[in-house]
Amino acid sequence: MWQKFLAFGKIKVIAVLVVVAAVVFYGLCYLASIQAAEIFNREMARQHVLQGTLTVGRLSANPLGKVSFHDLVWISPEGEKLAQIPEGYIHVRPWDVVTKNFTTTTIKSLELDNAVINLNFNKDMSVKDVDRSKRDVKPVRKNGKRQPISKEQWATSKIIGQKDFDFRLLLNNCVLTTIYEKRNFTMKDVDANIYLNTKDKLDIDFSSGPFGGTIIAQGLVIKGTVDLKQPRPVCNLSLNISECNPASLGSGIDVHETVSTDATITGTLPEVVIDGSMRMEALTIPALDFTNVVGFYKYEDGIIKASKITANVYGGNVDASGEFNLDTKGYSLDILGHELKAMIAAHDPKIRCDVDLDVKIRSDGNPKTTLTYGSFTSGPGSYMLVPFESIRGEFKNIDKVLTFKNVVITTKFGQVKSDAFQIIRGKLHLNNLYLEDQKTGQRQQLR
Repeated sequence: MWQKFLAFGKIKVIAVLVVVAAVVFYGLCYLASIQAAEIFNREMARQHVLQGTLTVGRLSANPLGKVSFHDLVWISPEGEKLAQIPEGYIHVRPWDVVTKNFTTTTIKSLELDNAVINLNFNKDMSVKDVDRSKRDVKPVRKNGKRQPISKEQWATSKIIGQKDFDFRLLLNNCVLTTIYEKRNFTMKDVDANIYLNTKDKLDIDFSSGPFGGTIIAQGLVIKGTVDLKQPRPVCNLSLNISECNPASLGSGIDVHETVSTDATITGTLPEVVIDGSMRMEALTIPALDFTNVVGFYKYEDGIIKASKITANVYGGNVDASGEFNLDTKGYSLDILGHELKAMIAAHDPKIRCDVDLDVKIRSDGNPKTTLTYGSFTSGPGSYMLVPFESIRGEFKNIDKVLTFKNVVITTKFGQVKSDAFQIIRGKLHLNNLYLEDQKTGQRQQLR
């Protein structure tokens, strides 16, 4: 009985000690939270991870490690505003606050509301003005107190590794601008839930409303994981872009009808590969007006290659493939058309037949010099009520002027030939027509 009493007494003592420890711990946290702004300003002056200067208008904290802040501004060393955050929350590890042991893993989560953020990326996809490097520099102590490491000490010290991050980033209705080499994007209405553990992985759940820059579209969604355990990060992401304007890619392609796409992003950063499908309600390119365009594409090393594209045009259908260079803005497109209605294509009811097309489009990035050329053949039909057995020829289009040559119309009376005729801005301009006897070669002018 006495032993049970002693055991119970020990449990009570332990329980009291735990309660006292908890009270002391949260008391220390509370005292630390009162000095949140002072701690923030002091540590921001000492830290070397975020380059430049950070200032905050107002800070408050609770004993559980939640820090609320208002009007935080981050300025780069060159004076560029990298972030302006009206309101946000930081969850920190309370023990780090109590012990004043602030590291890159002190922050558990960061939530930003209505922030405007500008991120510049290096060639390796690391963020500029964020220095994760560990260095061999040691702080100098004066009167027993650690002195801040100077910029000169930091810049000349030897890099011995990289600092780690382990936190969650939440973005609510933010504006995000990203710049990578020659490409830039500004996204509005950004919402994100991103978890980063530099020793393990990056989990992304990201969406935005309308955005512009290198590409203009109405929405973007990225979800998935980046494996950070490998020597180079490995992506496994899904991508959805809604209503993208192809003309925003540059002057190389003068197409304003929007395209939507679903894709996967794989491979190692920054040389990722994007495989996906695309769809367009309509597409207008020189002399051709497509509807119900669907197909597949692959992006790699700045080049988009499209394949298995199908569409409706001029009462028939086409199969197509091609590629587009994001850097030079040049592109090529190969099209095979089947059973197209000549009267629709020529905007002239006098010509009636089904036509098969073989079209090549080549551009060096200048719409006015974009070249469309190819050949066509047809089955039986009529022109101005005159029947024919077939029609064939070649064509070329530059700057909305479509020229036909070597046109041969085969009839039971002979072959009708025309050296050239044109469709200029949708209107047919017909030159002389000749009826040639297939046996004698003699010509008779019809027009």
